[in-house]
Amino acid sequence: MRSRFGRALLAFLTLVFVGTATALAAGTVSVNSGVVNSAGNRLTITGANFSPAGVAPTVTLARTTLSLVSFGNSTIVASLPSGFRGSYLLSVTNSVPQTGTLSVTIGAVGTTGPQGPTGPAGPQGPAGPTGAQGPAGPQGPAGPQGAPGPPTILTALCSGTVVLGGPSTGIYEYGFIGFGGMVGGPGSECFNYQLGVNPFPMLIAPPIPSPGVLKNLTLVSSLITSGIVPMQVVSTVFINTTPTTITCTVTMASIGQTETCSDNTDTAAVNAGDIVSVETLTYWPGQPSPYVLDLNMAFSLEKQ
Repeated sequence: MRSRFGRALLAFLTLVFVGTATALAAGTVSVNSGVVNSAGNRLTITGANFSPAGVAPTVTLARTTLSLVSFGNSTIVASLPSGFRGSYLLSVTNSVPQTGTLSVTIGAVGTTGPQGPTGPAGPQGPAGPTGAQGPAGPQGPAGPQGAPGPPTILTALCSGTVVLGGPSTGIYEYGFIGFGGMVGGPGSECFNYQLGVNPFPMLIAPPIPSPGVLKNLTLVSSLITSGIVPMQVVSTVFINTTPTTITCTVTMASIGQTETCSDNTDTAAVNAGDIVSVETLTYWPGQPSPYVLDLNMAFSLEKQ
């Protein structure tokens, strides 16, 4: 009886020991290091659980299966083919199967090379959707003043036959012609006042609608059928009742001849609401009176 009991107990303890040893031996594979020998043809691998059942493990380097020179549960020596230089993934798979991996570097690691040239630009991608409208930006600074526009041309006309009189030592007769209107006297005659006798006439002419600068006076005049020659007509631009420096003098030497004078130098500022006119002043030294004058005159004046 004791002999049978002893043999049964021994068998039970043996089974428990073998099961425990197998369980302990079947742990996770770990790869701790991979070292290449000086000749560069052997790779020594250290770790754990490479061969828990004594079966040769499978060793791969970058998907290349290596031939084993020797193996154990914690050390493997494998043949290393030529051509491996760089970093690769080393894996060891035991018979369970379980696999452990490790990144190994074979050969010296060189310095980082220079950056390569920039590659060509790729094709342009499709346009993206339109984004939401952004807020209005701040108002920009005022731009430079633009060039002045073309000038306005003001005109005045007078004509007619006038009987004038005065001392034989020299007669001064004058008139006022409004630009855009007429003189505030009889008709639109060129001369209808005597200097020092008649008051300053009330002009009938539209006021200037906007401010500006007056310039470039031009007079075209002619004696038609009667008159005393030579004679002079002095034309001066007035603003309201004040003379300006804009003036020109024409001398008519013969009947029927057209004469012209101009002032392209002097200027005068004018305000909105001002009345602009031209004074005509005549002078005949040493001529008797009375005498008859038949005269046409046309004036132009620029307003910038």
